[in-house]
Amino acid sequence: MKRSDEIWVKLDVEGAEGLVLEGAQSLLTTERPINLIIEDWDNHWTDYLIDNYGFQLKTTERAFGNRILIKNKPCVYEEEPIRCHLLGTFNAPNTLADEGIGNAFGTKVVNMAKILKKLGHHVIFYGVEGSEVECDEFVQVSTMDVLRKTYGEWDKTKIYPEKYGDFSHTTFNNNCIREINQRKRVGDFLLLCHGTFHKQIADAVQIPSTIEIGIGHRSSFAPFRIFESQFQMAWTYGREDNDLNPNPIPGNRNKGDGRFYDRVIPGFFDPADFKYSEAKEDYFLYLGRIISKKGIFVAQKVCEELDKKLVVAGFSYTEKANAVDAKAFEDLLKLPNVEYVGFAGKEKRKQLMAHAKALFLPTLYLEPFGYVVIEANLSGTPVITTPFGAFPETVRDGYNGYKCWTHREFVDAARNIDKIKPANCRTWAMQYTLDKVAPLYKRYFTQILDLVGKGWYK
Repeated sequence: MKRSDEIWVKLDVEGAEGLVLEGAQSLLTTERPINLIIEDWDNHWTDYLIDNYGFQLKTTERAFGNRILIKNKPCVYEEEPIRCHLLGTFNAPNTLADEGIGNAFGTKVVNMAKILKKLGHHVIFYGVEGSEVECDEFVQVSTMDVLRKTYGEWDKTKIYPEKYGDFSHTTFNNNCIREINQRKRVGDFLLLCHGTFHKQIADAVQIPSTIEIGIGHRSSFAPFRIFESQFQMAWTYGREDNDLNPNPIPGNRNKGDGRFYDRVIPGFFDPADFKYSEAKEDYFLYLGRIISKKGIFVAQKVCEELDKKLVVAGFSYTEKANAVDAKAFEDLLKLPNVEYVGFAGKEKRKQLMAHAKALFLPTLYLEPFGYVVIEANLSGTPVITTPFGAFPETVRDGYNGYKCWTHREFVDAARNIDKIKPANCRTWAMQYTLDKVAPLYKRYFTQILDLVGKGWYK
């Protein structure tokens, strides 16, 4: 059949679509190839044509409300890229260089951008000067000078401050609101990584598809939420249940019911950021914030009993920030079996994790995910953790590490750590790579888009 035999129709009749389609039965039932472009913001007539006349959706133009349908010829759906407004953190540049490597929220944003680009979406990133994030447009909404005015000169030995309403936070939020409002279109997604630190922005720009990604923090609010673990989702639901909580969170929505458009999608990693090694040296590693709640003294006591060296890397607390942990850290440095190597940038982390006998992460609080567990496993290094929080989901006893209840169990785990094969650790961790997790995000984003039209039932 010649191209001239095809029919092309553009339907834009400002609400009179039903009347037009009712009078176009000969057109809708023709056996000739037909291409139909219809303005249909809520997919009502699109679904009608698909269900009743055998049309197929070819692609969309979400910003203009258009749907392009065809009939009586081969159709391959062409997914329209989603315009994603991806927000960074207000208190640090988002980069894997030293200035950002210690900020878990920022690392999450760097890898989320990689997933979005892998899926073919359009990424507009809003962040601090010095950020290195894959995107189509980098909108700088804060500067290193703002950070210096708020926090002083950057010190790689200290954790990043997070304070609602400080100069850095208000500058970031106000500039984000202005820039997003200048760029937003119908059908865009707003992707948030920093909990209620981003709520002011979300409330101001009013993008319906606002999604919190990788929730491992204790405060969330968006209409669509992606948690890092089944534990974190259950913990959040329990905390939000008004019937159980004597001091409910203002504005919480949970009455003990689940939410169909909340999801669990685990943390994600780029294997290229890590070095795999089967050759191990005679030391155990602790890497992270050097605070008692992260279990640093559990690790130290185990290594002391076994007369093994514990290499400690990470941020410490100042006395001003936390006097108890600051004094404990000072005492820790005096112990003979402890070697403190300070802040570990990307390359230093690679080497430390690749060659350790095991990584200790005996966190005392309920860990939402524990990124360093998977990072160690990608390096071929097993982990020794506690059995609560997200660890029952990320640690399989005897395969990629051990979960321990008592000091004796921690000691036995360290003694038997050589029984765990580095290759098993790597195999386990590969389920958390960008390539494995990207399809989960693709499916979820499609489901959010399908809420326009038949919604939940589609």
